[in-house]
Amino acid sequence: MTNEPNLKAALELAAAGLPVFPVWITYNRATLRFDKQPCIKGWQTKATTDEATIRNFWHLHPYAAPGLALGQASLVVLDADRHGGPDGVSAFQRLVARHGLPKGVVRINTAGSGEHWVFRNLADDPLGNGEGVLPGGINVRGHGGFIVAPGAIRPDGQ
Repeated sequence: MTNEPNLKAALELAAAGLPVFPVWITYNRATLRFDKQPCIKGWQTKATTDEATIRNFWHLHPYAAPGLALGQASLVVLDADRHGGPDGVSAFQRLVARHGLPKGVVRINTAGSGEHWVFRNLADDPLGNGEGVLPGGINVRGHGGFIVAPGAIRPDGQ
C-alpha cells in the first residue's frame, strides 16, 4: 500500500523532467512544525526521473512525500515562510515591490501558508542554501538542497 497522491505527484514531476526522491514528513511537537528528512542516503545524486526507480522508492517508503533535488534540477527556491517567526511572505512582497521579479519565475503555495518562488539557478556558479542573507522568514534553497515538491500531501492532509 502506498500514499497514492504522493506517488502520483512524484511520477508527474519526473515526467516533466524534475528529479525526485522520497522524503519523510513528521510533526515535531516541540517546535510545532513539520520536519522534512530524506528517506534515502545520497539523495542529491539518487534523485531521479526514472519511473521504475521512483516506484521502487515508494515501494520501500510507501508513505513518503516527493522531494525535489534542486541541484539536479538546476533550480533555486526562495522559501518565504509563515510559521512562528518573521513573516517571510510579507518580506518577499516588499522585496518584489522594490526590485521586481525576472520573467519565468514560478510561485508555489506551500502547505504551511508560505510560498516557494522557483528560479532557474546559475549555470556556472549555482547558488546553494542559505539563511540570514535575505530578510527574516526567507530562506534560499539551491544546489545541495531540496524542497518538498509541489503536489505533495503532508500527513495532516495539507
